[in-house]
Amino acid sequence: MIGSELGDLVTILILLAIPGGVAFTAVYMLARPTRLSIAGGVGLALIAGFIPFYLAYAFLLGILGAAIGVVLGAFVFGRRLAWQHRIWFAAAFAIVIAEPVTVLNAWQVQTDEAYSRCAANEAVAGIEKSRRDGRGYPTDMYDVAAADGSYGDTPCYVSNGVNWLYRTTNPNNYAIGYANYTIGYWVDWRVIRRVCLYRSTSPGWTCGFEMWGPFRPGEID
Repeated sequence: MIGSELGDLVTILILLAIPGGVAFTAVYMLARPTRLSIAGGVGLALIAGFIPFYLAYAFLLGILGAAIGVVLGAFVFGRRLAWQHRIWFAAAFAIVIAEPVTVLNAWQVQTDEAYSRCAANEAVAGIEKSRRDGRGYPTDMYDVAAADGSYGDTPCYVSNGVNWLYRTTNPNNYAIGYANYTIGYWVDWRVIRRVCLYRSTSPGWTCGFEMWGPFRPGEID
């Protein structure tokens, strides 16, 4: 038991030390007066911010190690330096923290966008099939999802994981001009929401930031 705990501790220390050492070296180079050294320090800070992505489930440990390396380096090398160099230290700290967080958020947003569009195309196909089969348009997203049936090994299906928007008028009137629908979804970009809408009166996806059309901001069907 003790050996296992010791092994875990050593592993944690290594995961902290790898990005921490790179970040510490970055600060050391930023503290030197030459442009080449400063450029190298910025490059190492970028590398320190990227290392956590290679640590899989220890991602947060990587960020913590890089942050510790910057703080320790600033404490060792920054006490007697001019304010210009301290700005570089602040920049290095921002890089090693902001870089992995920004990239991770961008990856998550891209994943949400791709899945939502795939599922939305499935939903449009299901709505149109419902009308062709003589059942009219589904009245809500629950009915759209129930009729989808695209489960298992499919790349996507009409699931609850999408922020759905759906409205229909005269769903049982099959005549063009009397029955129509608007379906859409929105993806949270953390600071703003991107909305995509598809209208039966004008087929095709239209996307824009906070472009809600007939829906309330943040609405979910």
